Amino acid sequence: MKALLRVGRGPREVEVREVDYPKLKPGWVIIAVKACGICGSDVHMFLSEWPMGPSGDGSTSFIFGHEFSGEVVEVGEGVKTFAKGDRVVCMPKMSCGKCYYCRSGLSHLCPNEPLLNGGMAEYVAVPEANLLKLPENVSYEEGALVEPLAVSYAAVYKTSQILPGQSAVIVGPGPIGLLTLMCVKLANPQLAIITGTSEDKMRLEIAEKIGADVTIDVTKKDVVKVVEELTNKLGVDVVYECAGAGLLDQAIDLLKAGGELVAIGHPTTKTQIKLSPQGYMRAQFKQLKILGHIIYDWKSFYLALQLLNYRKLDVKPLITHKVPLADALRGFELAMRKEAVKVLIIP
Repeated sequence: MKALLRVGRGPREVEVREVDYPKLKPGWVIIAVKACGICGSDVHMFLSEWPMGPSGDGSTSFIFGHEFSGEVVEVGEGVKTFAKGDRVVCMPKMSCGKCYYCRSGLSHLCPNEPLLNGGMAEYVAVPEANLLKLPENVSYEEGALVEPLAVSYAAVYKTSQILPGQSAVIVGPGPIGLLTLMCVKLANPQLAIITGTSEDKMRLEIAEKIGADVTIDVTKKDVVKVVEELTNKLGVDVVYECAGAGLLDQAIDLLKAGGELVAIGHPTTKTQIKLSPQGYMRAQFKQLKILGHIIYDWKSFYLALQLLNYRKLDVKPLITHKVPLADALRGFELAMRKEAVKVLIIP
């Protein structure tokens, strides 16, 4: 079968190659992949900006892709929940079930099991426990966005807990930023603001269409001054940092006393993250909360899927490009340009 495979340690040392068909193990199923999204983390590994391998283990031979949906084509011994022909979506983080985090109900933080490997391929093997059935009224393309939507949903409703009538700034209008905006809007906020640069013109236009109350081009306006004007100098309740830019001083200035900074976006090895002594003291005097966020738990993934199932959110405007697996490298080039939002690989 064909798959998008890393073949070396350098930037762009990635090729579509013939690889072995996955082995079917007891308790696992094999899926024919129908759609797989290109995540920002895939781009970082494509460019060798992060430790390589789906778990940062330095692997130089692995298949990309963890945002995928597909159809079950084979069922392993002992599988009871799924049958051949089922439409499914995958939650890619595995867990050992034995460590402190797993036994504390935090299996998504399990340090012993890596992400599943291989969604940018024709077929992939997945444990039964990592699958949910994809409702008939949710397309495979929409199904590929359940995973990133779950990231945003968990950031908004578990890591933070924004309330109706509160206000938020979303930093960065990439896929996670736009999905975070969608989730914030579900809370019926007083104000939902999203920021970007002049290169994000198309993405900010999409943000307006999906419900942003205010969009700010930070290359043209002082975002802190705009937010002060909009909030009578109080600031906002929550800042969701979705760009990995590490703008801690700016986030502290944007927040009202008692506010929360939720760090969702991942910086690259080139990102300079600094906090001035003045910023540190402002964070103290405002009694701010700085919250790290990573992926999601099973419940958040399930609820993200239900938002699509019951048509409470429409993620289709975010799917700007679809490319065949054979043309996956072009898909990555598109994903790195600001005129794309979510690029899907279609095997």
